[in-house]
Amino acid sequence: MLAGNRLSGNIPLSLGTAASLRYVNLANNSLSGAIPDSLANSLSLSEIILSRNNISGVIPANLFNSSKLVAVDLRSNALSGPIPHFQKMDALQFLNLTGNSLSGTIPASLGNVSSLRSLLLAQNNLAGSVPETLGQIPNLTVLDLSNNMFTGYVPVTLYNVSSLTLFSLGTNNFIGHIPSEIGHSLPNLQTLVMGGNGFRGPIPDSLTNMSKLQVLDLSSNLLTGMVPSLGSLADMSQLILRNNKLEAGDWAFLTSLTNCTQLLILSMDGNILNGSLPKAVGKLSTKLQRLSFGRNQISGNIPAEIGKLVSLTLLDMGQNMLSGPIPLTVWNLRNLVVLKLSMNRLSRQIPSTVGNLVQLNQLDLDGNELSGNIPANIGQCKRLAMLNMSVNRLDGSIPIELFGISSLSLGLDLSNNHLTGPIPQEVGNLINLGLLNISNNKLSGFLSLSVH
Repeated sequence: MLAGNRLSGNIPLSLGTAASLRYVNLANNSLSGAIPDSLANSLSLSEIILSRNNISGVIPANLFNSSKLVAVDLRSNALSGPIPHFQKMDALQFLNLTGNSLSGTIPASLGNVSSLRSLLLAQNNLAGSVPETLGQIPNLTVLDLSNNMFTGYVPVTLYNVSSLTLFSLGTNNFIGHIPSEIGHSLPNLQTLVMGGNGFRGPIPDSLTNMSKLQVLDLSSNLLTGMVPSLGSLADMSQLILRNNKLEAGDWAFLTSLTNCTQLLILSMDGNILNGSLPKAVGKLSTKLQRLSFGRNQISGNIPAEIGKLVSLTLLDMGQNMLSGPIPLTVWNLRNLVVLKLSMNRLSRQIPSTVGNLVQLNQLDLDGNELSGNIPANIGQCKRLAMLNMSVNRLDGSIPIELFGISSLSLGLDLSNNHLTGPIPQEVGNLINLGLLNISNNKLSGFLSLSVH
C-alpha cells in the first residue's frame, strides 16, 4: 500500500511479477506512463487501485482476464482507447474507470460479469449505444454512465435491474421516454440522474414508489406535462427539474413537497410554470439551501412566507412576471449568498435591511420597477462580488458606502436609472472591479483616472 505519497515516474515492470502479491494500491500519487502488461498478467492480484495519477496509454487487453480480481479502480487518470473485452471475470465486484479519455463503445462482454456490483464509466468519451447485456448483471447496485457521448434509447433491460441504488445517465445524447413503470421496476433507487439528454414526454407518476429516493435530476431534457406530486418521497434531498417544458397546474406538486423534510435543493428554473407561487412555499423544509424558480412565467407577488426558509443560500426568482414589493422577510434571509430577482415587475423601495445580507456574493435586481434611493446600508454587504440594479427607477445619489465593498470584482451596474449628483471619487477604491456601468443616469462630474 503506497497510496497518498509523492511517487512519480512509471509503474515498475517488476511489480506484477511478485507471485504472492494480492493488492496494489498506488492511488493519489503522480505516477505516469502506461499500465505495465506484467501487472495485467498477474494471476494472484485481487485489487488494482491506481486512481488519481497521470497514467496514460491504453488499458492492457488482458487486464480483465483474471478470475481473482475483485476490484479495479483506474479513475482520474489519462487513459485512452477502448475498454477491453472481459473474459473469465468470476470475482469482479467493483470497476471504476471514471474521469479518463476512454473511447469506443462498452463491450457487450461486460454483461457477462455476473459478480459486478458497481460499474462507473462516467466522464469519458464513450459513444454509441449501451449494450442490453448490462441489464443481465443480477446484483448491480451502482451504474454511472454520465458525461459521455452515448446515443439512442436506453435499453429496457437496464430499467429492470431492481437492485440498483444509483443510476446515472446524465449528460449524454439519450432519447425516448422515461418508462411509465420505472418507479416499480427500480424500487431501491436512492439516486436517479437522467439530466442533460433528449428524453421526452411526462415525468412518470410511478416515481412516487421509489420510497428511498434522495436525488432526482431530470434537468435539461424535453419533458412536458405537469410536475407530479412527489411528497411521498420523504428522504428526497435534491429535486432538479430545470430546463424542461414542465407546467405547474394548480401547484399541488409544491404543496406535496412540504412533506420532504430533508429537501436541500429545489431547482425548477427554465420551465413554463405559471400562475402565482403559493404561500405553501414557506412550509418547505427549513433545511432548504437552494430554491430556483427563475425563467418561468410566474406572476403575482413573492409570498412573504418565503422568509421562513432560513437556510437558503440561493434564491432565484429572476425572469418571471412577478410584481409588487420584495417582501421584507427576504432581507432577513441572512444565509443568502446569491439573490436573483431580475427582469420582473417588482416595485417600491429597497429597504435598509438589505444590509442584513452580510453573506451575499451576488445581488441581481435589474430590469424591475424599483424606486427610491439605494440604501447606504448596502455597504454592509462586504462579500459582494456582483451587484446589478440597472434598468429600474432608482433616484438620489450613489451612496459612497457602496465603494467600500472591496470584494466587488465581477461587476457593478447601476445604469438606466434616475440617479443624480456627482460621481463619487471613492469609485477608485474598487481596484478589483472588472465592470462598471453607470450610464444613462443624471450623474455629474467625471471618473478619476485611477479607475481602469
